[in-house]
Amino acid sequence: MRQCQEAIELSLKAVLRLFAIAKKDHIPINDCDYSFNVRKLCLSKIKTIKVPTLILTGDKDIFIPPPESEKMHQLIPGSKLVKFAPKIGHMIQYEALNDYHKALEDFFKTL
Repeated sequence: MRQCQEAIELSLKAVLRLFAIAKKDHIPINDCDYSFNVRKLCLSKIKTIKVPTLILTGDKDIFIPPPESEKMHQLIPGSKLVKFAPKIGHMIQYEALNDYHKALEDFFKTL
């Protein structure tokens, strides 16, 4: 359980760091600008991630489309990509609750 908590904390720190970088570089963060500015920034920084990373995507995710998740997976060494289907969007934890929990459990077992 402690390892799971540490992994979650590391993930949150990584996300907060990306947003801090975006803010410092005056990159607006909102739904309209995410697809261009933040994604561009993230892809340039994402390959520096050195911790176990689980990438989840829905086959119908319009916010972070599956090809973007696949690109992240290719850039993060040792990452694991789980694609949820059919007709699963961005809110995986609500749309595919049981599969979401299984993906998290399986990932945490590898830590």
